Amino acid sequence: MGGLLFALFVLCLLNIKALGGNPAGDLDQGQNGGVNKPVIDPVDWINGNSNAQKSHYVEGQSIAYRLKLTDLNVQTNYVDIEYDIRKSTKATIDYITSFQRINELVNPLKGLTGTFGTPSTFPIPPPPVSTAVGTPGGLPQPITSFSSLPVSERNVTIYNGTILSINYINNADGDLGSWAVNDSSQRVRITFKTTNAAVVLAWGGHIGSQKDWGFGNSATAVPGSPFHTRFISLNGQGGNQDRGLAADAVCPPPTCAISGPTSVCTPGTSTYTAQTDGTGNAFLWSISGNGTLVGSATGSSVQVASGAPGSFTLSVTISRDAALGGCSTTCAQTVTVNPPPSCPPIWAPLDWPTTVGPLPMEARPFRPPPRLTCSSSPTQASWGLLR
Repeated sequence: MGGLLFALFVLCLLNIKALGGNPAGDLDQGQNGGVNKPVIDPVDWINGNSNAQKSHYVEGQSIAYRLKLTDLNVQTNYVDIEYDIRKSTKATIDYITSFQRINELVNPLKGLTGTFGTPSTFPIPPPPVSTAVGTPGGLPQPITSFSSLPVSERNVTIYNGTILSINYINNADGDLGSWAVNDSSQRVRITFKTTNAAVVLAWGGHIGSQKDWGFGNSATAVPGSPFHTRFISLNGQGGNQDRGLAADAVCPPPTCAISGPTSVCTPGTSTYTAQTDGTGNAFLWSISGNGTLVGSATGSSVQVASGAPGSFTLSVTISRDAALGGCSTTCAQTVTVNPPPSCPPIWAPLDWPTTVGPLPMEARPFRPPPRLTCSSSPTQASWGLLR
C-alpha cells in the first residue's frame, strides 16, 4: 500500500512539473516573401524583425503573429500584448484582427512539434479609442474600419486552450492609447484556461491605411520600422519581446478617381483622366457597355467613343511602381449615353436665300438653307447661323 501511494505521489509531481515548470512565451511574426521576390506560401514564422527583403504587405492587410506559450500551469493564465497604434503622428497598427488577412496561407502551427487540438476563437472587442480628425469624410477611425470587417476576421485564435476574455488595459503611459499625441501604443490582456502545458495564440495586426486615415497619414511615410508588436508578460511575469516591420515592406495603394463627363451624346468622343497620387504609376483602362476605347489604354487619360443610347462603365487600374511593391487600386465611373436630340423645325419664306429675318405670317416649314447648322447637347438642340 505504501509503495502504491509513493508511486502516485511521484506521478503527481511529474504532472505538476510538466504543466508548470517554468512558464514562458515566445513571439513570432509571419514572413511571406520580400517585395518583388518569390512568395512564401504558407508563410514562414520568424523570431525577429522583418523588412522588404523578407515580407510584402499592402496597407489594410494584417501582419500575422503567433505567441508560443510553454510549461503552463493547469489553471487560468493571462498574457499582455502591445502594439504601436501611432508613430510620428501616423497610423501604424491601428487595431488587431484575425491572423488570416493576406493572400498567402497562414498556419499558426507550422514548424511546431507536439500535440495540438482543434483551435477555438474569441471575438476581439472594438478599439477603445477613435478620432475623426483628418479622416476622409470625418468618419471616426479606427472603429469604422474595424466594424466594416467580416465577423470572421475579428477573432483571436487559441490552440490547446479556451479564451475567457479579451480586454484593453492601460499602457505604460497610463491610458488605452491616444490619437492626439505623436506616439502611442495599445495593450490587450488575453485571459485563458488550459489543461495542456503548451498553448499557441494567433492574431493579426491591421496596417493602418490612407484609405481610412487620409493621404499622407499612414506609417508607410515613416522611415525605419514603425510597425511594432510586443509580448509584454505572461501572468504578470517576463520580459519585453518586440517584433518590428519596416515601412519598405508595406505598399500604399494609389488613390484612384476618374474625371470626365458623366452624361454624353451619341455619336461622340469624350476624354477621361485618372486622378491619383505619386509618380511613376502605371495605368490600364477597360470599358463595358455602350462605349469603345479609342487609342491607347495605358495612359493617364483615355478617349471613349459613345455607342448606342444607354450607358457604359469605364474602369482604370492604377499600379504603383514595382520597386514600391506594385500594389494597385481600381476605380470606375458609369456614364449615361443619350440619343442625339432633334433640332426644332424652322419656319421661313420660300424665297429666303441666305439671311434670317423676322418670320412673316405666310412662313411655312422648309428645309433649312446650307448656312444653318444644328448643334446638340445631352439635353437640347438648336439651330445656329454659320458665319
